[in-house]
Amino acid sequence: MKEIIVTLAPKTAGNTIITSNLALAHQWRCPQKRIGLWQISSVPDLAVLMGILPKRDFGALIPFYKTEEWHPGLIDKILQKSGIDLVFSPVLMQWNTVSEPFFRDLLKMLSEPFDCLYIDLDRGLPEWVIDFVLKAATQVLITVTVESLMSDRMKIWNQKYPVMREKGQMILNQITKSEQSDIKKYFKHSEVDLLGMLPPDKRKVWHQVYEGIPVMMQKKGDLAKGFDQLLESLICSRSNLNLDPQKR
Repeated sequence: MKEIIVTLAPKTAGNTIITSNLALAHQWRCPQKRIGLWQISSVPDLAVLMGILPKRDFGALIPFYKTEEWHPGLIDKILQKSGIDLVFSPVLMQWNTVSEPFFRDLLKMLSEPFDCLYIDLDRGLPEWVIDFVLKAATQVLITVTVESLMSDRMKIWNQKYPVMREKGQMILNQITKSEQSDIKKYFKHSEVDLLGMLPPDKRKVWHQVYEGIPVMMQKKGDLAKGFDQLLESLICSRSNLNLDPQKR
C-alpha cells in the first residue's frame, strides 16, 4: 500500500515549512525510497520556500484529462526537484477548472511512483478537496501552536473531521522547553496523540521564507534535529508503514 501522509493546520502554524522539512528528512533517512511532496493550496508558496522557480503546476495536466495522452508519464512533466520531487498547486482563481474526477484520478496516478507522498493541504480549499484528501490519507499530521491548540476552532475541526481522531497525530510548533511539560500533560487526556514538538528558531525559518533555503539544508541546529526526531516518532508510531527497512 502506498503511503499518503497529509499535513494540515486548522490555523496558521507554519504547515508548509514543517511538511517540506519533514519530507526532506524522510528522503535523506531512506535514500532507497522515493519521497514526494505535493502542495494542494489556494495560495501556493512551496516553490518560494524551496528556493526554486516553478515551471508548471498540476493544473497544466487538465487539458490532457480524458484524452489518449492521459497516462502516468505525464507526472514527469510537472515534477521539479529540490532534494525531493515536488508538485505545485494552481492559485485559487484556477481551482474552478479542477473537477472532482480529474483530482481523484490525479491523486491515484500521482501516488503510484512514490513510496511515500506527503501532501501539504490548505484548509482554505473547497470542502470536497479536503474531504477527499483526508479520506485518501494513510496518516494525518495536524500542525498547531499552543494558541491554536486551545482555540475553539480546533474543537470545531475535531468535530467536523472525525478522521483526525482516527488517523491523526499532532505536531506542536514553536514550543519552548518551559512549555513542554504542560503540553505532555495535556495530551495524556487528548483524543489525538502528540507526534512531537518543534522548538522556536526564527532565524532558520526566516532563511527558508526569504531565501528559499529549507531548514534541513542549513547548518544543523535544534530545529533541524527536531525534524529528525519527528521522523523517528513517525516511524515508531506506525512501524507497519515500513518507512525504514531497519525498523521492520
